[in-house]
Amino acid sequence: MNQQDVLAAIEILPCFIGLDLDKRIIIFNSTAEKLTGHLKKDVVGKKCCDIIKTSACNSGCLFEKSLNANKAISMLDVFIKCGYKSIPLNITIAPVKNKNGMVGVLKTLFAETEMI
Repeated sequence: MNQQDVLAAIEILPCFIGLDLDKRIIIFNSTAEKLTGHLKKDVVGKKCCDIIKTSACNSGCLFEKSLNANKAISMLDVFIKCGYKSIPLNITIAPVKNKNGMVGVLKTLFAETEMI
């Protein structure tokens, strides 16, 4: 599978966000655009906490928890603010490594209505 195939596959996934080790958004698929109301062109390169504000952020950064535990972390019943409304989500965030070590994390957000 080449890079184009991977990028095409990412577009059909649920809300999918990739972050580098500085917590900057490097991947933001079309489902993430629909869920958050932000366009990819406006968020790539920006810090996650400046764009994706969830109720999970109040209990400690899942990015840091995932990296420190060196494993995927899931959290249910998280809310994301989208304009004037809050949407219930389930979040999974997992560290990504290559042969040289940690390179970032992948965050997947499922709106609870998508789970049915």
